[in-house]
Amino acid sequence: MVGVIAGTLCTTTALAVAIDNPGKESSALTTSLLCLGVTLAGAGVAISAVPYQYDAINLFNDAYPPTGPVYLPGQAPSSAGRY
Repeated sequence: MVGVIAGTLCTTTALAVAIDNPGKESSALTTSLLCLGVTLAGAGVAISAVPYQYDAINLFNDAYPPTGPVYLPGQAPSSAGRY
């Protein structure tokens, strides 16, 4: 997410410099295109992170077995049948 925000700010700033300085358009536009690439790369990383997050959650939940008996709602443990 940082790459998307930084790339967007960089692109906006470079385009503003290109508009304000008539003699330096080529370097400012080149910088703007590079910043746009950073924005797109950051977006790609952010979009591809979701499946890894779900995998991590599933691995965490599968790692620990239940520690005690499982009771249904409204069912309490009873001492019937114990000596």
